[in-house]
Amino acid sequence: FRVARNRKGVQKIRWKKNPAQQEGEKFEVVVLGDMVDIGPKSKQNLLALMRLSQHPKWGGHLTVMMGNHEAAMFDLGVPFDEDPKSFYDDEGQRFWHHWWVNVVDQSGWNVSARLQAMSPAASDEDYELVNWMILLPVLHASQGVLLAHGGLTVAMLLELCKMERNMKRCAKQTIGRVNSAARYGFRRNVEAVRKLGYAKARERFGRERSEYFQAAYDILWSREFSNVEEGAGSWASCRCAEEVGDLVGVTALVVGHTTHPRITRYCPDSTKSKVPVYVVDTHRLDCSLGCDFEMGGDSFVFEETNLPQSLRVDSYVEVDLRSSSSAQVPGRFFNRFSACSR
Repeated sequence: FRVARNRKGVQKIRWKKNPAQQEGEKFEVVVLGDMVDIGPKSKQNLLALMRLSQHPKWGGHLTVMMGNHEAAMFDLGVPFDEDPKSFYDDEGQRFWHHWWVNVVDQSGWNVSARLQAMSPAASDEDYELVNWMILLPVLHASQGVLLAHGGLTVAMLLELCKMERNMKRCAKQTIGRVNSAARYGFRRNVEAVRKLGYAKARERFGRERSEYFQAAYDILWSREFSNVEEGAGSWASCRCAEEVGDLVGVTALVVGHTTHPRITRYCPDSTKSKVPVYVVDTHRLDCSLGCDFEMGGDSFVFEETNLPQSLRVDSYVEVDLRSSSSAQVPGRFFNRFSACSR
């Protein structure tokens, strides 16, 4: 990519004239979601990526994926149409209060604007943008790599394929099934909002999810490959990664969701797993290993330096949990991965 200024002096990211000359004809750029709520220009991020993906020659080389932040916009289980003060004392809804007040409303594309974008009164630009967003894939496999914002686990595959005789065939079909269910579900939700309004649409479809649509949410929110406190880098997690690779037919996993100071590779030791896991969410530069914003905080501060580290994977950090006392995984987390070592 290149960054150029237009006639008004505004910087725009564009494709290079011939990126294949440097990268090769089969190059692919994948964005693993969370384009919104990570800075004050959420909508601009989405528009930039949408336009890049629509380039007549190079757009097919860019895959933009769904993150849990984008999915939350279309989740009719979220009470975005209510006064946040009305459910602040509700333990089950406190998360969404934090999300709304401390994240979404500071993103440059607040709750009201997002609801407007899904309404019949949406501008042409918003209408196009929403229609593009609801089609973003949750899972993507390319060149031997399985990519997801959160992660696909063996436990999820076992549940989805429990009635299938051929586990590997079902696992490979899971990618298409999850993406189709997510696209159908998000499209249904948006169309319901456009026809009924957010409150009535939420009442009608807020709790209605098919098995594979629910799996899409589970994949988007999972941190089992990216968060040390949930087992990332442990022997059990690495074995899980290897089994996922064997079932789906890939040799590496790439996830985001949990922020790291730099691109990090878990499972570098082949005795743990033959399938490495790369965590590429580096949108916060001031965090420690496997961190994310804390739910108990009063605010979520955006800074000009709070930007992606890189637009391409040039390097990574190998993590050996056996020699790092600050990254020990409590034994109680290992039970969560029992399905991966059957």
